[in-house]
Amino acid sequence: LLAKYTLSPFTLVGGMYVKGGFYTLGLNANGSVNLGVFEPSIDVFAGMKDSSSASPVTVYSVKVSGSLSPVAGLTLTPALKYTENLTLLPYKGDYITDEKYVSLGVVYTTTFAPVTLTANVAPKYDMSTATPTFTFPLNELSAKVAVAPVTFLVKTTNTDLLGSKPFTLYTEAAYADSMISAKAAAKWADVTEIATYTYIQLSGSVNVLPPLTVAADYRMEPAKSGYNARLTYVMTPEVKLTGFYGTLKYDSSTGGYTKIDTAPDWNVKLSYSASF
Repeated sequence: LLAKYTLSPFTLVGGMYVKGGFYTLGLNANGSVNLGVFEPSIDVFAGMKDSSSASPVTVYSVKVSGSLSPVAGLTLTPALKYTENLTLLPYKGDYITDEKYVSLGVVYTTTFAPVTLTANVAPKYDMSTATPTFTFPLNELSAKVAVAPVTFLVKTTNTDLLGSKPFTLYTEAAYADSMISAKAAAKWADVTEIATYTYIQLSGSVNVLPPLTVAADYRMEPAKSGYNARLTYVMTPEVKLTGFYGTLKYDSSTGGYTKIDTAPDWNVKLSYSASF
């Protein structure tokens, strides 16, 4: 049983859930508060699991996050999350986790044409364990050179600059015009071990005719490799013919053709789509 009510700037949702003869109660308030230069989103939950039992469990959650840009090119994203016993709720979603931390994302981007430099760090103070920890991840330090139709990218990351974690290295070279696109990319898990790569991938596509595009990918990893060839023929704006052959499959988690199978697959598909 749920009840929803808007009390600007917050939306309130109260509810009751019954399982095993015991009642779980909760109230959630979420919204944003405009503080001028900063408009944080606030989400607060308070509840009690099995309130009618002899040993009820208190459940609460506070989440505050937002984004601000004090100067051009600089974006700050502070966040606070402090929850207790959310994972014990009988009606929770699979994505719910208990966390206790304060973090600050810092992204700075500047361009000196044709070069764009980006730095992205996210220091985090984690209070979820008896001994709190502080980490300083480097999510990205990159340089991109764009001289149409060619772009080059070099990027490094580190899971914790305060620890003895390795720096990764990612490089990419791409070419794109109205007819041809091609990209070569490679990644290393440790920049000090340049001979041991994580993967090397080559991709390309050609617009043979206005409605026909053919494409191919090749991916090499230390213990295996994969390939594919693909075609797309747009018969009408609503009707499309596609074909696929190869061992390198599409992986929705990475958003690209990165999944290598041992045996090749092939398929041809004719699809129709329309919106009303």
